[in-house]
Amino acid sequence: MDNILTQIEAENGSIDEYIRKELGYDTIEEAHQALAAEQMDSVAMAIYQMKKGQALIIGDQTGVGKGRQMAALIRWAVMRGEKPVFVTQKADLFSDIYRDLVDIGSGDLVPFIFNSDGAMVDSNGNVVHKPLSSSQMAKVFASGQLPEDCDFAVLTYSQVNTGDAISQKELEEAAKKHGGRVKKSKASKDGKATPKATFLRSIAEDNYLFLDESHTAAGTSNTGAYLQSILRTAKAATFASATFAKRPDTMPLYAIRTAMSQAKVEPDKMISIIEKGGVTLQEIMSRELTNAGQMVRRERDLSDVKTDWKTIDDPATVKRARENYDRTIAAFNAIIKFQDDYVKPKIDELDKELAITAESVGIKRGTDKMGVENVPFASKTYNYTKQLMLALKVDAIADEVDAEIKAGRHPVIALESTMESTIKDYAAGDIIEEPTFSASLLKGLDTVMQYTVKDENGKETHAYYSPHQLGEVGEKSLL
Repeated sequence: MDNILTQIEAENGSIDEYIRKELGYDTIEEAHQALAAEQMDSVAMAIYQMKKGQALIIGDQTGVGKGRQMAALIRWAVMRGEKPVFVTQKADLFSDIYRDLVDIGSGDLVPFIFNSDGAMVDSNGNVVHKPLSSSQMAKVFASGQLPEDCDFAVLTYSQVNTGDAISQKELEEAAKKHGGRVKKSKASKDGKATPKATFLRSIAEDNYLFLDESHTAAGTSNTGAYLQSILRTAKAATFASATFAKRPDTMPLYAIRTAMSQAKVEPDKMISIIEKGGVTLQEIMSRELTNAGQMVRRERDLSDVKTDWKTIDDPATVKRARENYDRTIAAFNAIIKFQDDYVKPKIDELDKELAITAESVGIKRGTDKMGVENVPFASKTYNYTKQLMLALKVDAIADEVDAEIKAGRHPVIALESTMESTIKDYAAGDIIEEPTFSASLLKGLDTVMQYTVKDENGKETHAYYSPHQLGEVGEKSLL
């Protein structure tokens, strides 16, 4: 890393001045307000590589600020007259990139949002940018160009998981060359158009791509093949992922725009070589990418952070916790038994009926086969147990927080789980009269009664068993 920074300074002056000039800040102090010192270094490296048509892999761990660096690069690309593309894992990260743009002085940039649920909100929760209507979106896709009033595009990888006709053909040709077969996307099988993927290919050509959580585009999936395909025609790219090298099948994506391409190894062979080389080879590749100035990875130094593990030892509290825990585990077992005794037989009965029309049924398997899905409650008990452990400790946590505040400090509470998956079980507008762990568990029992029927075209129909459908004994057991 030092070598490439020295090279940049030899060609362009100090890193601070280089960043000030490239990002259009009036003073170095203004640049310092936007970016921390380590962010200045990696942004400089990314710009340097992209000017050569190459890429930088930002592998920083959480806390260094990969999003802020990507925001700076979006600003840079827009200043060069481009309308760059930012791709990330989840739509709620759109708001994060917006807030980073605000913090570096580029909050005026207007995004084109692919995702229908991808509204951007500011730090106060106010919606500042939202996607176009379906009809407006269709017109933009048909035009093949971003609207004039938009400065950059944002989307999640899921928006292009079908790939397009070009990437599908490339996949098939590669598979044929190696005597294999490729699994076609449903859209490809049905001959359906892929407007989003087709549109992204159009605007990505000779443009800058910024791939956040880039490990998401790994492998020979439709998404991975498509991203590799459009990278070949892009102007340059920057990747960001703390786990960029977690899987060997991610490497062909990076090889397209880094020094790895000099090995001239086909993607399938590269994956095989890395798998055989294991961790040792991955470390060697990371070192060589770093030496080439195409990878950077920093971590926050937590060596001086002290961790105190506190045990709740108040006898009355411990006794109450044990009793609550035992009752909850008993409830888990009762729900699982209820599902096995009364819901599963109904699923099996439906299986026989659907077999007549060549449909198959079974407990959720995560496949594309037609049939019935009824999620086993047992698969949810791990998350429920984590919620229970938090609920049992919440009073003690509140006491600790209260003591810290009274001592003049500002405590931060970190949660292992935000219960997002459980909250999604509630429909919009549902009122939780008593938001307790018991209410959450009752909702879990409610989901046991739900099932989904998928027909031969993959169309899903959601249904719900009423208590009386389970028979007299089943209804009494439920109530």
